[in-house]
Amino acid sequence: DPRYADPSKRALLSVARAGELIASRRREIRHPDPKLAGQLGFLIVLGVLREKVLFPNSTGSAARASSERLVKELTRAYTRYLDVR
Repeated sequence: DPRYADPSKRALLSVARAGELIASRRREIRHPDPKLAGQLGFLIVLGVLREKVLFPNSTGSAARASSERLVKELTRAYTRYLDVR
């Protein structure tokens, strides 16, 4: 898809798409604004992953978490933020 060729546009489209995907499941989500929550939750997950990649030797316990643990914790955080039924 040519819309995804430019990295800055790709990031914006990915965030928008995350919001659309979450909003399409609004019956399962109790957050008052599922589209916004989908976008913000996606940005939160991206931010954590970015920090993990950019600062792999950070001394915080979250930075030392295994990939499996990180997936579990981010999934838990995102689904709770969305207030998934």
